[in-house]
Amino acid sequence: MILGTFLWGCINIAKSALMKKEGAHEDIAVPYEMLGATLVTAALSFCFAGGLPVTLRFWGAIGVTILLNTCMEYWAAKANKIEEASIIQPIAGTMPAFAVFIAWLIQGQWPSRWAYAGITSIAFGTYLLKLGGSKLETPPVIKRWFPKAVHERLTFFLAPWIRVFLGVGEKRDSFIGSWKLNGAQFALLIAWCGAISINFDQISCIAGNPALFSALVFGWVGALVFAKARAGGSWSSKTHAHAHLFFGLGLLRGGMNILISIPLLFGLAASVGALKRLQILWTVLLAIIILGEGKDFLRASVRVIGSCALIAGAILIAF
Repeated sequence: MILGTFLWGCINIAKSALMKKEGAHEDIAVPYEMLGATLVTAALSFCFAGGLPVTLRFWGAIGVTILLNTCMEYWAAKANKIEEASIIQPIAGTMPAFAVFIAWLIQGQWPSRWAYAGITSIAFGTYLLKLGGSKLETPPVIKRWFPKAVHERLTFFLAPWIRVFLGVGEKRDSFIGSWKLNGAQFALLIAWCGAISINFDQISCIAGNPALFSALVFGWVGALVFAKARAGGSWSSKTHAHAHLFFGLGLLRGGMNILISIPLLFGLAASVGALKRLQILWTVLLAIIILGEGKDFLRASVRVIGSCALIAGAILIAF
């Protein structure tokens, strides 16, 4: 699991460099990456586990997780279109906290006291590591109940949730019919979908195997983004110069995903879902070392605290 999350962090940094510095487009990057990941996971599945399982339990679970991941990808695209990533990610990263309740509801799993504390710590650390975004005006409720000296800091730390519950944010996109949500509200939906999905991920891995589960999910996501790119015209209009690099990252991601999915065969869904968030720790540390990010003192300090919370959470789950 630790090796898998470290590889995930390395992949994130490589993709960030290619997307930001080289100008690669996501509609080109994702299909090639998913193709590489699908090929390596499908090959490993057939080499070591044989043919496709025919159990209703496997296909039912994989169907649910594919549906949920499709919704998550779709809502993530909407959220990223209308809101800053540093607003979306803290809320989406709280998934482990929701997963505890969902895992009990679906599978009857409940973590030990130590594991519960670890999951909570990881959710808190993830939130801090991804905190940021444009400055938000202090809402009336904070002005009324808290002293002026803490208004700015409290607004900074609570900014994503202020956007969720107070509906702050001029840009919105359609959810159902005429009902529109802002980016932070879409992120909360993504967190809940992720908390549900991790349980069906686990059922799929146990009923089938981690490699086959990964191949089907990667293949579906890649096909979906490819269809969108073809329909929107970006597949033919954007450069494919970095296709081989994204394909190579996909091969690495396929192996990485198997490493982080294997623990689903042995551990609780909520605990495994929380440990996956360690990739954020590696991503942040590598971004500071390689990309030179994190020069702002306040955000750098928050990142240090968040990193410590992630490490503490991982240690607690081990108990």
